[in-house]
Amino acid sequence: MKKIILIMLMSFLAGAAIAQSEKQTQQGQDQQQQEKAEPVKKDKPQQQEATDISDTFTPSEEISEDLAVSFPVDI
Repeated sequence: MKKIILIMLMSFLAGAAIAQSEKQTQQGQDQQQQEKAEPVKKDKPQQQEATDISDTFTPSEEISEDLAVSFPVDI
C-alpha cells in the first residue's frame, strides 16, 4: 500500500515538473517573439524625452505625520 502511494506521489511530482518546464519554455518562446515584433528604438528620441521632463517634483497631495515614532538606537 505504501509503495502504491509513493509511486502515485512520484508520478504526480514528475508530471508537475514537466508541466512547469513546458510553461517556462512557452514563456521563453513568447518573449522571443515579442522582442522580434518590437521595433528597435533610436537613441535620439529617448534623450529628447529625458530633457522634456522637469527635475522638480510637485506632489498632488500633502502628507503629514500621524504620530512620531522613536527608533531603537541599537540597530
